Amino acid sequence: MPVSRNVLGCELVRKRSKRTEEPPKPNKPYDWANCYLCGKELRGASKKGVVKNRNNRGFWGIGSSYKILCLGCIGKEFYKRMSSGKRKTWRKYLGRGYR
Repeated sequence: MPVSRNVLGCELVRKRSKRTEEPPKPNKPYDWANCYLCGKELRGASKKGVVKNRNNRGFWGIGSSYKILCLGCIGKEFYKRMSSGKRKTWRKYLGRGYR
Protein backbone atom coordinates (compact mmCIF):
# COMPACT_ATOMS: atom_id res chain seq x y z
CA MET A 1 0.00 0.00 0.00
CA PRO A 2 1.26 3.46 -0.72
CA VAL A 3 2.19 5.46 2.35
CA SER A 4 2.18 9.22 2.57
CA ARG A 5 3.54 11.46 5.26
CA ASN A 6 1.41 14.10 6.89
CA VAL A 7 3.77 17.06 7.10
CA LEU A 8 1.79 19.09 9.65
CA GLY A 9 1.09 16.31 12.13
CA CYS A 10 4.25 14.28 11.39
CA GLU A 11 2.23 11.12 11.09
CA LEU A 12 2.37 8.33 8.61
CA VAL A 13 -0.99 7.85 7.03
CA ARG A 14 -2.01 5.01 4.74
CA LYS A 15 -3.89 6.00 1.64
CA ARG A 16 -7.03 4.03 1.11
CA SER A 17 -7.80 2.78 -2.34
CA LYS A 18 -11.35 3.16 -3.57
CA ARG A 19 -13.35 0.01 -3.84
CA THR A 20 -14.83 -0.69 -7.20
CA GLU A 21 -18.30 -2.13 -7.32
CA GLU A 22 -17.82 -3.59 -10.80
CA PRO A 23 -19.11 -7.13 -11.16
CA PRO A 24 -16.54 -9.77 -12.03
CA LYS A 25 -16.16 -10.62 -15.70
CA PRO A 26 -18.30 -13.54 -16.81
CA ASN A 27 -16.67 -16.77 -17.87
CA LYS A 28 -16.45 -16.34 -21.61
CA PRO A 29 -14.69 -18.81 -23.87
CA TYR A 30 -11.49 -16.83 -24.19
CA ASP A 31 -9.71 -19.74 -25.84
CA TRP A 32 -11.75 -19.54 -29.04
CA ALA A 33 -10.59 -18.13 -32.37
CA ASN A 34 -12.15 -17.69 -35.80
CA CYS A 35 -10.92 -18.86 -39.19
CA TYR A 36 -9.79 -15.87 -41.25
CA LEU A 37 -11.40 -17.17 -44.47
CA CYS A 38 -14.74 -18.74 -43.52
CA GLY A 39 -15.28 -17.36 -39.99
CA LYS A 40 -15.74 -20.78 -38.34
CA GLU A 41 -15.10 -20.87 -34.56
CA LEU A 42 -12.03 -22.91 -33.58
CA ARG A 43 -10.75 -24.13 -30.21
CA GLY A 44 -7.54 -22.69 -28.88
CA ALA A 45 -4.68 -24.70 -27.43
CA SER A 46 -4.61 -23.13 -23.98
CA LYS A 47 -6.13 -20.49 -21.76
CA LYS A 48 -3.57 -18.02 -23.05
CA GLY A 49 -5.23 -17.74 -26.44
CA VAL A 50 -2.64 -19.73 -28.38
CA VAL A 51 -3.88 -21.29 -31.61
CA LYS A 52 -3.60 -25.06 -32.04
CA ASN A 53 -0.95 -26.24 -34.46
CA ARG A 54 -3.49 -27.69 -36.87
CA ASN A 55 -4.99 -24.20 -37.29
CA ASN A 56 -1.65 -22.39 -37.56
CA ARG A 57 -0.29 -21.59 -41.01
CA GLY A 58 3.32 -22.02 -39.88
CA PHE A 59 2.72 -25.64 -38.89
CA TRP A 60 1.69 -26.49 -42.44
CA GLY A 61 4.54 -24.53 -44.05
CA ILE A 62 2.18 -22.12 -45.78
CA GLY A 63 3.31 -18.60 -46.57
CA SER A 64 -0.02 -16.82 -46.20
CA SER A 65 -1.15 -13.53 -44.73
CA TYR A 66 -3.97 -15.39 -42.95
CA LYS A 67 -2.81 -16.48 -39.49
CA ILE A 68 -5.63 -18.77 -38.34
CA LEU A 69 -7.24 -21.21 -40.76
CA CYS A 70 -9.56 -24.18 -40.33
CA LEU A 71 -8.63 -27.51 -41.89
CA GLY A 72 -11.26 -27.12 -44.59
CA CYS A 73 -9.83 -23.81 -45.80
CA ILE A 74 -6.29 -25.17 -45.64
CA GLY A 75 -7.33 -28.06 -47.87
CA LYS A 76 -9.17 -25.89 -50.37
CA GLU A 77 -6.63 -23.13 -50.73
CA PHE A 78 -3.20 -24.50 -49.88
CA TYR A 79 -3.24 -28.30 -50.34
CA LYS A 80 -1.06 -28.26 -53.47
CA ARG A 81 1.55 -26.02 -51.83
CA MET A 82 2.10 -28.37 -48.86
CA SER A 83 4.89 -30.93 -48.79
CA SER A 84 3.93 -34.59 -49.09
CA GLY A 85 4.47 -35.20 -45.36
CA LYS A 86 2.18 -32.31 -44.43
CA ARG A 87 -0.48 -33.56 -46.87
CA LYS A 88 -0.41 -36.93 -45.12
CA THR A 89 -0.74 -35.22 -41.73
CA TRP A 90 -3.64 -33.12 -43.05
CA ARG A 91 -5.49 -36.26 -44.23
CA LYS A 92 -4.80 -37.92 -40.87
CA TYR A 93 -6.36 -34.94 -39.01
CA LEU A 94 -9.44 -35.10 -41.26
CA GLY A 95 -9.74 -38.83 -40.58
CA ARG A 96 -9.75 -38.16 -36.83
CA GLY A 97 -12.74 -35.88 -37.26
CA TYR A 98 -11.08 -32.48 -36.78
CA ARG A 99 -12.78 -29.90 -38.98
